Amino acid sequence: MRIGLNKEKSVEVAKKLNKYLADLHVLYTKLHNYHWNIVGVGFFEMHAKLEELYTATALEIDDVAERILQLEDRPLANMKDYLAVSTLVEAPSEKIKAGEAAKGILDDYQAILQDLRVIIELAGENSDEQTVGLIDGFIGAYEKHIWMLSAYLE
Repeated sequence: MRIGLNKEKSVEVAKKLNKYLADLHVLYTKLHNYHWNIVGVGFFEMHAKLEELYTATALEIDDVAERILQLEDRPLANMKDYLAVSTLVEAPSEKIKAGEAAKGILDDYQAILQDLRVIIELAGENSDEQTVGLIDGFIGAYEKHIWMLSAYLE
């Protein structure tokens, strides 16, 4: 492997990163869906927050795809594959209250956080400091979002 990592372990990390990439695409679509369909009390704050979240998710998508390429694998790159691999569930395109949207996002973020902990462990076992550092930053962001969404829902 060009970057000096164990090829078999890197393939395993890349596979987990591709699942994460698929989840991010489903999440990105769901965040837009909620952004466009939010109604009721909390509309203004949640509308703005959703835009912040989907903008951050777009950047995250690119970072994850590029890391998969650095590990000499191919990132998934179409909706059919994303939907086949992701464990997140799409949301219907319909009106949604701010609290319901926050709960949906919170559930997805908690699921993603669990998967990130697996990825960081696998990458660490492969001495893959770059993936560990990347995922560590994402874990910190998800933990903060989970805390904030939980506080919002109290």
